[in-house]
Amino acid sequence: MMKRMLSLLLTLGFLMAIMIPGFYVSAQDVNFDIYQQDITAEIRADGSVQFTDIQYYDVDYMNGAIFTLDSEGYQVSQYDVGIIDPETNEPVFFTENTTGAEETYLVNESNGEYEFRVYYPSEDEKVAFIYKYTLDALVTNYKDTAELNRKIIGTNTDYRMDVTAEIILPTIVSNREDFRTWAHGAPQGEIYQIERSGRSIATITVPNNPANQFVEVQILFPTALTPNNPNVVDQDRKEEIIEAQETARLVELENYESSRKNLSYWIIAIIAAMIIGPLFAWWYYLSRRKKLNPNPLPVPEHVYYLPEDITPALMATSVFRNKPSTDDFAATILDLARKGYIKLEDVPKEKRGFLSGESNTIRVTILEDQPDSNLLRTHEQRALDYVRPIGQEKNITFEQIEEKAKKDKKYAKKQFNIFTRFSSSVEIQGLQLRNPQKEQTYALTWAIMALLGSISLAIAGMILSLYRFSFVNLLLIVIGVGILGFIASIVLIVRVTLHPIQTPESEYRQKEWQGFASMLKNIGNFEMREVASLELWEEFLVYAVSLGVADKVVEAMQLNFTQTELNRLQMGPTIYSHPHVFTSSMSRSVHQSVQSSAPASSSYSGSNSGGYGGGFGGGSSGGSGGGSGSGGF
Repeated sequence: MMKRMLSLLLTLGFLMAIMIPGFYVSAQDVNFDIYQQDITAEIRADGSVQFTDIQYYDVDYMNGAIFTLDSEGYQVSQYDVGIIDPETNEPVFFTENTTGAEETYLVNESNGEYEFRVYYPSEDEKVAFIYKYTLDALVTNYKDTAELNRKIIGTNTDYRMDVTAEIILPTIVSNREDFRTWAHGAPQGEIYQIERSGRSIATITVPNNPANQFVEVQILFPTALTPNNPNVVDQDRKEEIIEAQETARLVELENYESSRKNLSYWIIAIIAAMIIGPLFAWWYYLSRRKKLNPNPLPVPEHVYYLPEDITPALMATSVFRNKPSTDDFAATILDLARKGYIKLEDVPKEKRGFLSGESNTIRVTILEDQPDSNLLRTHEQRALDYVRPIGQEKNITFEQIEEKAKKDKKYAKKQFNIFTRFSSSVEIQGLQLRNPQKEQTYALTWAIMALLGSISLAIAGMILSLYRFSFVNLLLIVIGVGILGFIASIVLIVRVTLHPIQTPESEYRQKEWQGFASMLKNIGNFEMREVASLELWEEFLVYAVSLGVADKVVEAMQLNFTQTELNRLQMGPTIYSHPHVFTSSMSRSVHQSVQSSAPASSSYSGSNSGGYGGGFGGGSSGGSGGGSGSGGF
């Protein structure tokens, strides 16, 4: 019993060892591309046509090829199937049987179709499959001409490929009027007549033939070339066929010219739109700006007073930027010290940065005899909340805020919410102070639309100029106008942003603050004592923090006022004793503490006149073979 069980297990193991590798191979995904098809069709004296069809595959993996031949109405005979040997470039034909073994093929006939299934497993290689077959009596002999009308490429090949074909007559046709050739299919196809080795030949080329696009040929030649053809029709057809093809050619030529003209109109319309768009946007901006503020009030280049009683954060977001920065937050905290709500001191860090060289931080003390906090604006109250000591402590450093935020998520969330509410409040109030006009929004919208329109219309114009018809002159105009429209739109966007449409009051206010900023940036070129009192310069200083020139202002104050005078100021002596250390430490400390409080970000992973050769025609001449196609398994 045990021996039988052991024998059975060994047998099963052996079978699995054989079957499993085969299972994995057959389970691979079939993937290939048919990139070329070459067809030779030889017309014989009995009216039959022998086809040699070579189809080129680029294979990732496949078990074999399938070729379906539409033979409806005709008898298929003398077929052979195989491959082209890549070394000798000679055909190697396979055996027809039903075993499904490698290098065999199976033929199934049903409903006027022959299916050739070729068993030739391939992987990571190029394979050329060859199909040779004869369609009996495919030529029709009329009283005055013989005709071959056949779709040599059918509509059931799902691959874009290059097509070449030759239709070879039994001998030379000496009279040009007796040899006519037409082809139908993709517009880039061409058919021409040549002579070679004592035989007349129609050559067909279709580069990049689209998937499922048929290639059809209709050829007329003397009946003397197919004297033994049993497919005879006792009537004249030559002139009728030529007239039908010529009529179709003229209709197609007319449609071509009409399409070309219509397309040129579209391109001209695009050019006009590319001109009108930027011109309209510029007109709208200049006219609305002039209408809203016809006589701008002059403002000095340097303004030596505070234009209005607003905080530095509101000054920055209503004139110089749309959203507050950490510099504006630092300026607000510094302004709280100036107003007597807090005391700021530059102190050594508990944990000194060895590599960064940062050794100081800012200590904040909430003053007990501070003014009424209800006098503060909302965003100022948020800044005061941000620097409140933890628990029963009397003061706190920005280093402590940063370290606690890193360790305590609840505290970090609270601090970040405070800063977010500060930013939102300042942003809203800044927008209200800017008093943006709807005309400004429209002007910027038109400028952006002109920019996008110039780009998209230029691309569309270039595509249309190159599609089917080559409008070289129009193409150059499209490119030139597109570039000019793009530049004009960019310049307009910059101008609308820097010089917005404003009321006289809004523009005057903006220029005043810009003049104030210009004065602070050029500090040192005038006598400070003659401009303002020391107390006013202390007030100007907090605005200098938002404007990024605090160091220059403090240095100038040190040069123009004595240390004794500076020590009496509300913010205390620290900031004036070590100005560079204090201002840089202040901005850095605020920035780092806010950054440490922020939540971590998340990321997620031509024409053929008379049938003597030329371009393909549209439509079809009703030839047989439309159901043919190729594929694989």
